[in-house]
Amino acid sequence: EARAEAELARLTLGRYQSLAGRDALAQAELDTARARLAQAEASVTQLQATIAKRTIRAPFAGRLGIREVDLGEVVQPGTPLISLQVLDPIYVDFRLPERAISALSPGLTIRATSEVFPGETIEGRIETIDPRVDEATRSVLVRAVVANPDERIRPGMFLDVEAVQPSRRELLAIPSSSVIYAPYGDSVYVVRAEDERLTAEQRFVRLGERRGDLVEVIEGLESGQRVVTTGAFKLQNGVEIREENEVAPAEARVDPRPENR
Repeated sequence: EARAEAELARLTLGRYQSLAGRDALAQAELDTARARLAQAEASVTQLQATIAKRTIRAPFAGRLGIREVDLGEVVQPGTPLISLQVLDPIYVDFRLPERAISALSPGLTIRATSEVFPGETIEGRIETIDPRVDEATRSVLVRAVVANPDERIRPGMFLDVEAVQPSRRELLAIPSSSVIYAPYGDSVYVVRAEDERLTAEQRFVRLGERRGDLVEVIEGLESGQRVVTTGAFKLQNGVEIREENEVAPAEARVDPRPENR
């Protein structure tokens, strides 16, 4: 109604301006028409502002649930009106025992199954891991994100979830005590046998993952080579050494992410 009145006032002012241009209308009537148009436009603006204040807009796109209030009901600030859920992607929260924390990391693949979808496996990726351990259950809360384009997975649905560990691989690992760490590069001393003499030869190495007392050697050593594990920082290249203890060659199978489910 306010818009209709404003439009009528606009048309009336247009006619009056045309008549005034031919000296067929008094200036007072033209001024009155202008005032009526301004008043009508102000009423429209005020009503639009009132409607905007009473319009509730969703902060994000999603699927609406069942309305929790009736039409015309007076509600207070903070009263829930209706649920709004994002279903694609959807979060999957689950718990794992605290012993699995060291093997978990964001980006790790998870697989989930449900009795609702027999024979199907749903895959996702871990997005975040709660830093707190539940004191009662000794477990940690993990959140994964799962693509759900068909919106079949619904909030509150029960899923069986497992975290998938990367496949095991064979690594070359040495005791971390044998590494000399330096700004210009990390190195170790390799044991060389020459004419029944043992000498130390410095080798620069590129290190990988660390696991307990072992560190992975990506480059610089070969399987079967022996390294000095004690007092390496006191040695110099080519110095004669003696073997006090029998140590295993620099070869070990280390699983940097032992399987925990």
